Amino acid sequence: MLIYIAIFACAAGLAWMIYRYDRFEKEPWFMLLLALGLGFIAMKLIGFAEDSVLAHLRLASNSYATKAAIVAVFEDGTKLLVVLLIARLFPRQINDPLDGIIYGTFAGLGTALAESLLYLSLSPTTLSTLGAELTRLFAHSLMGGVAGFAVGIGARPDRERKSRPALIVVCLLISICLHFSWDVIAYQRPGRSIVLRVALMLLMLSLMTIWGNLVAFAARRSGKIFAPETQVSGPNSLNAI
Repeated sequence: MLIYIAIFACAAGLAWMIYRYDRFEKEPWFMLLLALGLGFIAMKLIGFAEDSVLAHLRLASNSYATKAAIVAVFEDGTKLLVVLLIARLFPRQINDPLDGIIYGTFAGLGTALAESLLYLSLSPTTLSTLGAELTRLFAHSLMGGVAGFAVGIGARPDRERKSRPALIVVCLLISICLHFSWDVIAYQRPGRSIVLRVALMLLMLSLMTIWGNLVAFAARRSGKIFAPETQVSGPNSLNAI
């Protein structure tokens, strides 16, 4: 029971941290809950799709790359679809360059919660289990933000949102590649190898760096739109994150 409380408490803390980055044109809380909920429900549905595909392929136990590729495409594609669905159904909400990454990160958090609850129900909970689930929350959330970044980067409140299909594809591919690389290593039980553990840490650092730079870039765009008086050039600029 305590581990469930810890997971939801950490998810709430992560959501609060993400929300803080949305500094200029805050998204309504119910829209963020919608993104989280859609991510949660979608993860439940694609779990069946993944199981069906993997069962049909009858992969060998060491087919790490094939399994990782299927999972990464399904899950990161779904996070992007959640952001695109919100942009389609609620176009007025996508009016800030930060919106794509914010909604994508919340969608990723929803998928992570669904997956965590599944794995917690399948095995005994230990301290290492808690660490793995917290890592899952963090990684899925950031990957969702990377995948959704391009959906909002061209948004402005005073004009129609620009569609950037090429950039959307690039961001999705980056997210898929990070997810694929993580799973290929994770399937090989990295706890037994220092090299694999270091590789996972480097992947997490890369993911954090990419997500952080995308947020900083989108925040500068957002600041120029909503708070141009704060945009001061130079190392002491107020728009630095």
